[in-house]
Amino acid sequence: MSPNEKSQCQHRVYVDIPNLVLVGGHVAAVAKGLAPSVEVANTYNVFDHLWRLDLRALVSRIAWSRERSATRLVAFGSSAGCDFGFWRAVQQAGMEAVILPRVPGRREKGVDISLAMEALHDVENRLKPGDEITLVAGDGDYVPLVQRVLERGISVRVVFWSSAAKALKEAASESVCLDPYLHRLTLAPYARRRAA
Repeated sequence: MSPNEKSQCQHRVYVDIPNLVLVGGHVAAVAKGLAPSVEVANTYNVFDHLWRLDLRALVSRIAWSRERSATRLVAFGSSAGCDFGFWRAVQQAGMEAVILPRVPGRREKGVDISLAMEALHDVENRLKPGDEITLVAGDGDYVPLVQRVLERGISVRVVFWSSAAKALKEAASESVCLDPYLHRLTLAPYARRRAA
């Protein structure tokens, strides 16, 4: 592929925010010594409750793949209506926000389906063989999506914590582990105070 053809290729990024933040809290707990492994942290619901994801650092880590910058970045999540500041920060970091309603006190539902539907819509209507998507998620439920995208000649890069489903990592064209970047992806306490 010539440099000109590469520059015409699209790179789209789809982020499962609840999945990313939830598991990030487990990874941060392990880093602080609160749990011996991410699996134990997940099993016993051990979190670093002070850990916050630095959305701008995330975008800088995921928006580039090889020599391609993202032509679209979309973050999916749910809201009970009390976290407008977080979703404003998502948008200020350069991502579109797709926010599904959630009943307070209940688990989010539908984020993965919404993400998969949007990605498939883009694959079928806007992307072509040689383009690429980055999926920032670790749930094995995304394996059929990855397989469908690959069938269309579009490569799939999965970016997630080390606990991403093995089948998802194996199905993807490439898998990138975020664990080594935990420190860079952590919003500094002084940054939270300054932003408030």
